Amino acid sequence: MIPQIISVEKDGKRYVAQYSVSNGILVVTAMFGSKKTHAGTSDPNSVAIDILRELISEGKASDAL
Repeated sequence: MIPQIISVEKDGKRYVAQYSVSNGILVVTAMFGSKKTHAGTSDPNSVAIDILRELISEGKASDAL
């Protein structure tokens, strides 16, 4: 899968990351970190946005990739 760009707005700031799915593993990559999970049957875009929110709360995301 070609990496997809996602974004989340929090406290007036837009954070971005990209995600891709390969062999059933969804990987979300932000500026300062990444996380992966099993893709399962959920919508990958929704799961990726949830993971981006986690990366934001951990200080690993920014407004650039």
